[in-house]
Amino acid sequence: AGYEIVSDKKGAHSAGNKAHRFQTSFTTDGVLITPFTGTTSDWDLTMALDEVGYEGDLKKVTGPKIVTYKNRVEYQWDSVTEWYVNDDRGLEQGFTLAVPPGKKRNGELTVKLSVSAPLAAALNKGGRDVTFRDKAGRTVFRYGGLKAWDANGRVLLARMALNRPGKDSALSGISILVDD
Repeated sequence: AGYEIVSDKKGAHSAGNKAHRFQTSFTTDGVLITPFTGTTSDWDLTMALDEVGYEGDLKKVTGPKIVTYKNRVEYQWDSVTEWYVNDDRGLEQGFTLAVPPGKKRNGELTVKLSVSAPLAAALNKGGRDVTFRDKAGRTVFRYGGLKAWDANGRVLLARMALNRPGKDSALSGISILVDD
């Protein structure tokens, strides 16, 4: 209880998470996560699914349909369902691909997310977690627990990579790379 998705008359969707002290807004432009008012850190984080496919054949996603069920939100794209479950563990994100995203070429299946946050990002735990720290060096958000499996339930190797436009540039996104 207390983790339900609330929708307003204009079609905006939001959810609070008291256990982890953040608020999430779900729009067609992506997800915005902000700390509850009164926390010791002032930050926000936006994330949006950008592209899915294989190296050399990434396809931009457009125009999701947003569907909500109690504490779950789904972004239904053409060939991908991006979903979120809000509960006492935090905000879980997942991707379900109904069909392979184009012809497999060289490389891993890639799910590319754009990310914007005034936070320092560090990849850790063998590429399975990203830690975000505020200007004071406090960890304020963790994007992790990466797991992947195929339609038969077989566990697949997966890792994340941080996308930065230049050597010392700010984070522009996260890629999830799956050996399918």
